[in-house]
Amino acid sequence: MQKFRSAIYTKVFSILKYMAFLFTLLLLLSTLIFTCYIEDMGTQKVLTRTDNILFSILGLGLFLLLLKLAIKWTSKNTSFRSRLFLGLTMGWYIFASAILLVFCRTAPGGDAMTVFRIAEQFAVNDFSAIHPTASYLSYYPHQIGLVAYYEILLRLWNLLPVSLIGFHFIKVINVFWTCLMILCQYKTIDMLFHNYKINITYLLLMICNVPFLFYTSFVYGEIPSISLFSLGYLCILKVFEKEKDTNTSEKKLLPWGYMLLSFVAFIGCMMLRKNAMILMIAVMGVVLFECIRYGKRSFFCMLVVYALITFLTLPTIQKIYVQRAGNELSSGVTALSYIAMGMQESNRAQGWYNGFNLTTYENSGLNKELANKVSREAIAERSLFFKENPSHAVEFYAGKYLSQWCDGTYACLQATLNNLGGRRQVFVNLYSGKYDLLFIPFCNLIQLLLYLGCAVFAFLPIRNKADTTLSQYSLYLGIIGVFGAFLFHMFWEANSRYIFPYTLLLYPYAAYGWISLMKALPGRHEDA
Repeated sequence: MQKFRSAIYTKVFSILKYMAFLFTLLLLLSTLIFTCYIEDMGTQKVLTRTDNILFSILGLGLFLLLLKLAIKWTSKNTSFRSRLFLGLTMGWYIFASAILLVFCRTAPGGDAMTVFRIAEQFAVNDFSAIHPTASYLSYYPHQIGLVAYYEILLRLWNLLPVSLIGFHFIKVINVFWTCLMILCQYKTIDMLFHNYKINITYLLLMICNVPFLFYTSFVYGEIPSISLFSLGYLCILKVFEKEKDTNTSEKKLLPWGYMLLSFVAFIGCMMLRKNAMILMIAVMGVVLFECIRYGKRSFFCMLVVYALITFLTLPTIQKIYVQRAGNELSSGVTALSYIAMGMQESNRAQGWYNGFNLTTYENSGLNKELANKVSREAIAERSLFFKENPSHAVEFYAGKYLSQWCDGTYACLQATLNNLGGRRQVFVNLYSGKYDLLFIPFCNLIQLLLYLGCAVFAFLPIRNKADTTLSQYSLYLGIIGVFGAFLFHMFWEANSRYIFPYTLLLYPYAAYGWISLMKALPGRHEDA
């Protein structure tokens, strides 16, 4: 039986490696050839053009030079200078985020502002937003977890003797989550690869990650959710590590502590962003194969709890609020209407938001069954059109893919466009498009660095045995999750902003890939 389980484990992992390579190769080739961008902040129409190969080559060369200098500087005192570089990276995010907070003057808009306003009401015990029809939450009940998070922060904020609006406090907390994610991924890389050069490469990539910097001032659930997922991922690796060695009673106890911490982290992750379900399914897949390989009860326990967290976190929070308010919420805009909308044209890009999901739900009188009937008809109609016009179908889904995965800015300017007032001129010029010739190519270059490193990681064999001492599947957890997001958003509503949090999980792989690439280059570098 053990041989049979090991054979399944090994065979599926071989398939996984090939899929990882094909997926990362697709990302690399796409971003080498194409770039998607937005010039007009009014229409926010996504444009596509061929990329500047010469600029890309120059950028890759410059990054290699910077990487070699960083590794050479760190090699003189590896332990201390690596930690110092980690501190400098976090310090950069704290400093730059403060500049954005003071001078960019971003305010939440659209759904982000609506969720914030509801949380403000809840923070003063006004639960009138819990209503079966006349409520934003009856259209989008999945936002209830984000509201709960904001309510906690705003109740703390209201205790302070300050008059500033509460979303400034949320931005400050976002910086904490940013630093936590960087720390957790740094520790994860340390556990997986045991190579300080990969840590340094990761930190250098994160310093250059301009979209991530701008998203620290985006008042929504992306940053805290992906940070908590990174913490949960680190805890899973700790569990796998400690389960390998149970020679002492102390080490037998340690995995359960990490398990509990991972449970808390993943609850927070699911609470803040329902789409994190994609990543949680990836987590459950990894743990399932550990169950297949080792048959340990502790892994089965983890699998069951992760499933409960994935499917019960948001319904539980909603039930608590319904009880607090003494009222009900409707089931919300249906999933089928999002899928139907993902097959339709939009004035921004293929499959992006065009209002179909909302208007269908409204016109159906908030009736889930009727909304699903209309959505099924729309899906059937669009499917027939694609069948009769296959060239248009290819063009549509190619455009939908490129608009999400080849936008190096990941819509960071669109997400933070709303102006509180008093924005400094340099940022006014940035949002007006005056600096597009610099900003967009730089973001595209960072995306190319990311995808190239990931493709090299997936292509080259794992040479260091330490890489796989924990779990082969856990090593690929980030790529599995991102591939799941790729499949999901090819059917669901599209938006490059939705893609951005997932791409943060690729940076550790890119760091490994770049160190491997430096080793493979002609005239092998000693510092690599």
